[in-house]
Amino acid sequence: LGTTDVELVLTKEAYIQGWVVDASTGKPIPEFEARISRHKTPTEGPQPTREPWTAFSSPEGKFVLPTTLAVTELDARARGYRWAKKELSLEQGEILEGLVVELEPGVVIRGAPSNGMLCSAAELELSNDHDGIIELPEGSTESKGSKRRPKGAV
Repeated sequence: LGTTDVELVLTKEAYIQGWVVDASTGKPIPEFEARISRHKTPTEGPQPTREPWTAFSSPEGKFVLPTTLAVTELDARARGYRWAKKELSLEQGEILEGLVVELEPGVVIRGAPSNGMLCSAAELELSNDHDGIIELPEGSTESKGSKRRPKGAV
């Protein structure tokens, strides 16, 4: 039998450690979720990752998120708060400690908390754009009328 050269590359696991707090009070948010949403590769640069959300429950709002990626963006969300994105510069195998992610309280739309939900312009019937996510400007949550689709309309 012949021999074959095999190159084994081991990736050191890193992690991101920090706290999620209420931006208006500075108090910890005890129930929240976080995920890595962008990473970079040596050949292709920043890439969307969309790793699954990890739920955290901590009275101090503390999290530790392990990763083997070079991270450029972290997302965090919690019920009653706007979703936050935090840009990072974490190389593969590095450890980041002491990150503070501030979540802004959510708005109330038609009497119900938005929970920080974001949506595309197409979902709001503002345009046919399905690609991006829009955020409504401050004060635009009060409705003066309602545009509804007829039943069965697509």
